[in-house]
Amino acid sequence: MQLEIERAAARRLLDLPPKMQASMMRRLEAIAEAPFALHANVAPMAGMKDCYRLRLGDWRAIYRIERSSATLRVLKIAPRGEAYR
Repeated sequence: MQLEIERAAARRLLDLPPKMQASMMRRLEAIAEAPFALHANVAPMAGMKDCYRLRLGDWRAIYRIERSSATLRVLKIAPRGEAYR
């Protein structure tokens, strides 16, 4: 599955410390390889079809699996307090 990161999420990813950036990208790439497998710290978003959140420390990545285009689209990367707004 292809991994696409929206522009605003990519900017936030670049704001992370280098080790956290690398870790976030590794986790997102692993999820994109097997999006329907069980992954640690991944949970479905309530009320949103095919949307999930990845928890990595105090940071969250919100993503959607687009089955028709075989794409995992990262919608938002934010600290825990901002991620769900």
